[in-house]
Amino acid sequence: MSDQDNVALIQRGFEAFNSADLGTLSEIIADDAVQHMQGKNPFTGDHKGRDNILAMYGQIGETSNGTFQAVLQDTKPNGDTVVATYAGKAERDGKALASTNTITFTIRDGKIVDIDDVPGDLAAWDSFWG
Repeated sequence: MSDQDNVALIQRGFEAFNSADLGTLSEIIADDAVQHMQGKNPFTGDHKGRDNILAMYGQIGETSNGTFQAVLQDTKPNGDTVVATYAGKAERDGKALASTNTITFTIRDGKIVDIDDVPGDLAAWDSFWG
């Protein structure tokens, strides 16, 4: 796939995530994909397999009472990798999250196979989700 195709795939993924479109997410994330989440919070660690990744997304939605949004700000494609910057916004238990994260996607055969999400302010991220 071209850099443009990969960026379009990532944009589609952000739109699907923010609208809880599990059909599209299931289409674009490989069965054996892995998502790496940084920090010390309930979502920290390696989530192996599309079903586990989607389950984590559901938990993020549940924990934030459906308020978490990942607003895509920028993409930098390079072959089979796209590095994206997004604004993570949510509210829960009287707390507000406003985090700028960098997320690196590896794409193979038109599907996302690896996702590495790194918050800009890990302490604030952990405090919000913890």
